[in-house]
Amino acid sequence: MSRLSKTILSNFFTYFIISVILFTSILTGTAIMFEAITMAFEFGLNAIDLIVIILYQMPRLITYSFGLSALIIGSVITNSMSQNRELVALRAAGVGYGRVFRLLVFSGVIVTLGFIGINETLVPYCERQVDDFHYYLQETKQPNIQPGTSYIEYAGNQPKRLIYVHTTDGDQFKDITLINYTDTGGISSISQAKTGAWLPGMGWRFYNGLLYTLNAQSLIEIGYDSQNINLIDFRKQANQSVRELNSYALYQTLIKKNKIGKQTPQEWVEFHLKFALPVSCLIFTLLGAALGVQPLRQRQANPLGACAVVIIGYYVILSIATSIAMNNTLSPALAAWLPNIVMGSLTVYILRNRLTKT
Repeated sequence: MSRLSKTILSNFFTYFIISVILFTSILTGTAIMFEAITMAFEFGLNAIDLIVIILYQMPRLITYSFGLSALIIGSVITNSMSQNRELVALRAAGVGYGRVFRLLVFSGVIVTLGFIGINETLVPYCERQVDDFHYYLQETKQPNIQPGTSYIEYAGNQPKRLIYVHTTDGDQFKDITLINYTDTGGISSISQAKTGAWLPGMGWRFYNGLLYTLNAQSLIEIGYDSQNINLIDFRKQANQSVRELNSYALYQTLIKKNKIGKQTPQEWVEFHLKFALPVSCLIFTLLGAALGVQPLRQRQANPLGACAVVIIGYYVILSIATSIAMNNTLSPALAAWLPNIVMGSLTVYILRNRLTKT
């Protein structure tokens, strides 16, 4: 391996690792951690429990930073070589730009494979651990219910139960309203009780109340002295979330759902994103490199601003395409890959434009 190759590869991966650590740290302290903060508030978790949840979410946060890091580091390397006239010197010495960009392609491929490896192994495992911990808390810890507020239990993204407590007296709740939901989000029953309590490992117990069962044709009212509601492990009843499955397991799940007509466009989009997002790292590496090249006799602004615009544009396109796919007017595969197609085309255009003027 030549000195040029060692220098470019060494610089790329050194700066890439630093960039991933930096962006992962930023993401950890932002809204990405909303789930952990919500669980902490909901169950009154201590600092150790919260740290465990954050650590289990780190692999997902790391993959989020891969594309941005590849884009920025690609631009930094070629921008530095352009500013120092190294690209011009290499060309004068008979070393074409193709050699530099082949090294960056190789770097982008390594980043893509690393993304796939983490996304197919660590991310599903850690997401399962987070969900298991969440259900463990539901079964063993009394929810942090405040008087005059509603507490909602979820199965996946669907609400399963809403509990409203008017007042509390120590561990006892008073004037309680309980709403149970169907799998489609409709209301299946409403219960009102004078008092209630949380029994660890057993769930809720309500006393002196009325239960209203709803169906399409009638409303049934049932009085009760005591009603016990055991917490159900919804994860075992429902399908695992997309983040808990690797691409093969998700594909098998979607094929089974397709046979009974229960798959959704969003799930197919998520399946294709398991491949589209890693490939975007390769595209971003080359696009960043193209943005970093400075044409001769022309000084341009720092390419980091253009990188920020590219990242925002990528996710805007992805968001719009996904929304359109939800209405079945765009195929899930195209919705997932459209940002890559747009950014790939932009990469080819900028590369041809910059290299012919350098």
